Amino acid sequence: MAAAAPAGGSFLPSHSSSPSLPSRASFERKSSVDGKDARTLLNGGPTAPVSEGRTRRTIVPVWMIVLGWIALSAVVILMNRDILVEKHFDHPVTLTTLHLIFQTCATRLLHRFTTLISGPPPAEEYATVPLTDPSQPPEDGTEEHAALGKSAQLERWKRKSVEMDWDTWRRQILPIALLFSLSLVLSNAAYLYCSVAFIHILKSFAPVAILLAAFAFRTKAVSLRLFGIVVMISAGVGIASYGEVDFSLVGFSIQMVAIAIEATRVTLIQILLNPSSAASTASPDSRPPAPAIATGMSPLKSLYFFAPAGLAINLFFLLVLEGLPAVRAIPKLGAWTILSNASLTFALNLSAVMLIGVSAMVLSLSKIIKDILMVVGPVLLMGENLTFMQFVGYAVATVGMVVYKFTPN
Repeated sequence: MAAAAPAGGSFLPSHSSSPSLPSRASFERKSSVDGKDARTLLNGGPTAPVSEGRTRRTIVPVWMIVLGWIALSAVVILMNRDILVEKHFDHPVTLTTLHLIFQTCATRLLHRFTTLISGPPPAEEYATVPLTDPSQPPEDGTEEHAALGKSAQLERWKRKSVEMDWDTWRRQILPIALLFSLSLVLSNAAYLYCSVAFIHILKSFAPVAILLAAFAFRTKAVSLRLFGIVVMISAGVGIASYGEVDFSLVGFSIQMVAIAIEATRVTLIQILLNPSSAASTASPDSRPPAPAIATGMSPLKSLYFFAPAGLAINLFFLLVLEGLPAVRAIPKLGAWTILSNASLTFALNLSAVMLIGVSAMVLSLSKIIKDILMVVGPVLLMGENLTFMQFVGYAVATVGMVVYKFTPN
């Protein structure tokens, strides 16, 4: 998608949809006065046409974003394992807590100095109607006043985009944050018992867990095709697990529970962000959604809310499960290790957001490629063992994952 994120990847949900706001392009298409483009009246002059394409154009080539995301994923995964295993920092709750501290601070800074959290303001909120004739030269101070007006409107929009009432936070944010925290801790803890290759073989079971959670919450209907995908992936993971030489029941159980928790979290996020399902289940006297949700909950904005809530939950787990010895062991890691690990993890989240902006399908296929590399790479570079039966099982599961990615929602 991170404070060591599930799968060593990002916090971002696999698929998400958010309520849409009227875009500047749609506003301009609807507005016309006396044959003049509304943009001319709003901005005091002509503007360039707005592209109506659905795919966001980026300055960086797509292939470079994909390679960057895969490289960052691999580095974060291997770095987490190195900290937990090679450096003998066997405190997964503490490591995740350090990452969540960084994520909480970083999202606040992003919201303060950029619009990556809030998103760009809609035209109706942002545009100002000039009080003077655009054809006349501006009076002294007019441009400065206009700039100040836009700045004030932007600040109002940013405040509105993160407004959250207590009831919505308690019912919709806190449960997901709890699952978020548990998923991160368990995903990190699995590295203490299993190899990197075997963990990523097990993670190929994630689509099955997401499908089962979707069936349970009735966000997907059972079909013969989906049932076949469940059977194929499950069989492949089962064969690969049976062929594991250094099988650890504890590590296997921790990773499977982490996958189940993450699948439930993803499904709850989809329910939270899906405007059609929210409208179908809302009662006539139900309260309107909080401004933060009504203005659209992007992956980074969800992290803005989930990171501090997850941090509070993690601090509780840290005190109960790991205690002061874990806190005293933090200086042994060194400031450089902690900051570089947390920074790379946050960069991984940003690259995932860029991939989502390009294409959700590109992100899905990139995840498959990354998982294959994280199974084969440790075997070739780190000397981890993988039997022929595991290769066969993982190949079967990978075919199932590819079929799942290309299955229409």
